[in-house]
Amino acid sequence: MNFRQHRVGTLALLTGAILATAMVGGCKNKESQIAGKWADDKGQTVEFKADKSFLQGTGNTATTGKWTFADPTITVSIEALGGKPIDEALKGFSDLAMKMNPNGKKPDLAKLKAELASITMTLSDDGKKMTMKMPAGSNAPAVTLTKQG
Repeated sequence: MNFRQHRVGTLALLTGAILATAMVGGCKNKESQIAGKWADDKGQTVEFKADKSFLQGTGNTATTGKWTFADPTITVSIEALGGKPIDEALKGFSDLAMKMNPNGKKPDLAKLKAELASITMTLSDDGKKMTMKMPAGSNAPAVTLTKQG
C-alpha cells in the first residue's frame, strides 16, 4: 500500500466515523455521541474526542485534526499526517513522489490539502455506522466505520 492509498483509507475511515455519529438523536445528543472509537472492517481505528479533535494511529503513522458537526454532517479537517504538520507532510509526499517517478506530474499539493481540510461523512439511521464516499475520480471504495463498545 503506498502513502496516498494509506492516506485515502485513513481519510475515509475518519470521515465515515464522524458522520455516522452525527445522525443519532437530537442535535446536542447526536454531537455528544460522536466521541468514542470507530473501526473499519480491517480493524483500523479512529478516536473522536469530546474536545472535537481526532486521532488515528500513533507515532509516525498518526493522523490528527479537528471535527465539526452540523446535523447530520460531520466535517473532518486533517492537521497532521505521520506526526508532521500537514504542509510538511505533503511536501515530503511530493518529494517522494518525484523521486519515485522523476518524469511524472508533480502532485497538486494545494488541491490535496483542500481535500484533507474538508472531509464529510454520512451516519446510518441507527447511529452505529458512518460512511465516507470517496471524492470524484478516486478509485478507492467507500469506507464504512462501526462504533466500538
